[in-house]
Amino acid sequence: MLYYFVKPLTRWMFLIFFRKIYMKGIKEMRPKRRTILAVNHPTAFLDPAMIGSFSKPTQNFLLRGDVFSSPVTRWLLRQIHTIPIFRFRDGFSSLKNNQSTFEYCYDLLKQKEYLLVLAEGQTKFEKRLRPIQKGTARMAFGAYEKYQLDDIEVLPVGVNYTDAAKSRSVMMVEVGTAIPLSNYMEAYQENPRKAIKQMTDEISRQLKNLVVHVQADEDAQFADQVLDIHRNDLVGWSNWPVLEHSNVLLRAEVQLAKQINQLPEERKAPLREKCSDYFHILKNKQLRDDTLMRPKIYNWLNSLILLLTAIPALIGYAVHYPAVWLSRNIADGKVKRKEFYTSIRYGVMLFGTLFYYLLFLLPIGLLLIGKASLLVLPLLLLMGYGSIHWRELYDRWSAARRYVHLSKEERENLQSMRQLIIDEIKQLKAAGKVSV
Repeated sequence: MLYYFVKPLTRWMFLIFFRKIYMKGIKEMRPKRRTILAVNHPTAFLDPAMIGSFSKPTQNFLLRGDVFSSPVTRWLLRQIHTIPIFRFRDGFSSLKNNQSTFEYCYDLLKQKEYLLVLAEGQTKFEKRLRPIQKGTARMAFGAYEKYQLDDIEVLPVGVNYTDAAKSRSVMMVEVGTAIPLSNYMEAYQENPRKAIKQMTDEISRQLKNLVVHVQADEDAQFADQVLDIHRNDLVGWSNWPVLEHSNVLLRAEVQLAKQINQLPEERKAPLREKCSDYFHILKNKQLRDDTLMRPKIYNWLNSLILLLTAIPALIGYAVHYPAVWLSRNIADGKVKRKEFYTSIRYGVMLFGTLFYYLLFLLPIGLLLIGKASLLVLPLLLLMGYGSIHWRELYDRWSAARRYVHLSKEERENLQSMRQLIIDEIKQLKAAGKVSV
């Protein structure tokens, strides 16, 4: 029951927490299928929560067993369809509990339920696909062994973020092609280990085409800069609608990352230096790359919009500041691993806002203005959301104002630097046949 209460709330928070969500294939998922989702895992729990929020079928999530630390926690996690899976680091005694987990998962598949597996086996905050573990394939074949379920399919899902460490970044999700278990049954009868490896290799092959993968650590920042410039250079790129069922941007970024990985060092080093110099100047001048693409955002109309909406935005920000402050302080003070930072902020903002409204704003509203508060509170929510967009418009407007007040020589120098990088990106796109 709790799962179906939380699901629309988490979906609502995703549409606020992220500036833009590109999604391809999730709405095509159909209930009552024996499906194992094999998902990459760049953040703590945003990845499975997003799929559970936006997919029509009910999802069952495998979650690291050490989180189930108390009776209350175990009860709550069970209510949202999570299943404990233990690792070697949890100790041999805990590993013995996995057999009951496997049996439960086999039963779910028999009942035509979806099972979500984080196929890398660990969370790592980087634009890179980690080695895919064999557990997903073993789960599929285990269910076959117990119930002769030869219609099981594995569905790879790639989850990507422009910057997983920040709220209001961009999320890109794409579902791959179903991998039927039946394709491997002949090989499994001959050699189970070989069949498991073949299926795991196919999962890995598909995920490599669904995940923005930067091979070398030293290229991480450089690749982010190239992808940022390319993203801002797209004609017609917009934050609206927030949710867009498209894989166009992800396809382009996956291919660009592949081209960066393959780029010879003699070409990569000059481009890396150009990007570094360009972004260093932007930082010193308090500018943004998209400012150079859209300097006209500094105009009288946007100035008037900012002025007229300043008071509602300020009210919306002030009303919701306690939840924002709480999420930031808990994440800053308690989170040790960066993979968990954004997830904790998301979770605290979601439930902090919910309880803040139910336990504080609603009682006060009913006490002061009675039933009219039922109309005022949604208006406050809208003003809070509007305050986010007001701040983002103000930031872009301010950067554009600083840019147009630069000397003509400084503006031309920045545009020239950017164009040199764009020319290199166009060559990469042509080599990789990247299109948008």
